[in-house]
Amino acid sequence: MITIEGKSVFGGVSIGKLMFYKRNEKVIRRTHVDDVDAEWKRFEEAKNTAIDQLKVLYDKAIEDVGEANAMIFEIHQMMLDDLDYLESIEGIIRTQSVNAEYAVSTTADNFAQMFASIQQQFNIKAMEKDISLSLFDTDLHAMCDAKWTVEALGNIVDNAIKYTSCGGNVQIKVEQYSFFVKIDIIDDGIGIEKEEIPKIFGRFYRSLSVADQPGVGIGLFLAREIIQAQRKSKSL
Repeated sequence: MITIEGKSVFGGVSIGKLMFYKRNEKVIRRTHVDDVDAEWKRFEEAKNTAIDQLKVLYDKAIEDVGEANAMIFEIHQMMLDDLDYLESIEGIIRTQSVNAEYAVSTTADNFAQMFASIQQQFNIKAMEKDISLSLFDTDLHAMCDAKWTVEALGNIVDNAIKYTSCGGNVQIKVEQYSFFVKIDIIDDGIGIEKEEIPKIFGRFYRSLSVADQPGVGIGLFLAREIIQAQRKSKSL
């Protein structure tokens, strides 16, 4: 028998078939390559494919959410031309004669470790409000400063818990594209008025709707500064 624990959303009893999704673990293996020039070329071709995908996403986002919010995909295109990132990957391929996938994973930081740090930091605060803090299991990696990325994500998670009512939900999940990942922090809190969205990353900005909550309006500003300093991007 399998026992599955979770938060009840219905007070009654239901009998029927239960299905749940189990992610297959992805293991990136280190393999030796004889032709490092060919392997580097294979990486560059994959990078170009990712850029093409980002252009499609950018064009669609302009239609759906406007140019300001669509810039996230344009910035990701710029990230793929990050010289430090590319030099690190090329260096690993050429000096260790390994496959590109392994070189990318070695260059990047593990999200699972970052998420575990965030969960440990905010578990008690979430429990005090009976909020379900869900961190989707992932083996994805990304090129970033792990310490400061956790700091930035922590500021956003802190806000999500603060402005979510007791018994609510906060989720953190990661979605993989070809050569970048997207982090979503989702809550069912009070939300943000459309006209306030361009303002909330400003220093010391606080909405009148949360004037009764503690805070000085610096958390999202710092998150933005940390993310942009790494040549990454954030959006709502």
